[in-house]
Amino acid sequence: MRLADFERTGDRDFPLFVTRVPDAAGAEEFEFRIAGPERLVEEMLAEATIELTIDSTKKTPLESPQFDSAQEEEYRRAMWELAGLEDIDQLLKPKPPPLERESSVFASIRPLSGHGTSYEIDVLNAAMPAGFSLLFAGVWNQARAFATPASGDQDLFLALSYPAGVVRASRRPAPFTDRVAFDTDTIWSVLAFIRFFGFRAGVMSIGSIQAGTWP
Repeated sequence: MRLADFERTGDRDFPLFVTRVPDAAGAEEFEFRIAGPERLVEEMLAEATIELTIDSTKKTPLESPQFDSAQEEEYRRAMWELAGLEDIDQLLKPKPPPLERESSVFASIRPLSGHGTSYEIDVLNAAMPAGFSLLFAGVWNQARAFATPASGDQDLFLALSYPAGVVRASRRPAPFTDRVAFDTDTIWSVLAFIRFFGFRAGVMSIGSIQAGTWP
């Protein structure tokens, strides 16, 4: 799907983009919502392709060979290069700035009824300006995400609204893939945020999230 497939509602300067997506079993519909400054949403997503698969019947933990292999050899190479101390700036990457309304685009996927959502979303070729963020929020007990830059450098952060802030961060230098994951190991789900942050301006070839809540 593309941004043009969403219905635009709400505030003129800070609109809400909404579309409905059926789950794989066809049992119920889900809402995919995007909110943010109109100009920023269009800059990030107007040329992007969004692939979303929802399977509310899946009741087993996530299995992601793509995530697990993304990518061990690449990770070892990135760590080897950092240990060469030839790019000190990569070792001194600053923390991302606090989230601000005008520099962030928010997205969420929720069922119109029921619970137990399991889904995978891939955002392909999203523009990521330097210093700006694309965030996905959800009520999950397990989530995995990775970001691969086509250009620039996108960092990845996973935060919990309670009881902690950022619990996972991945700030590998471009062109390497950043990855974060969490698992509560309980039936209790938490409101979590996965933040794709443009450390250097560029295009994110793929930003992928697999997440779910299992009763």
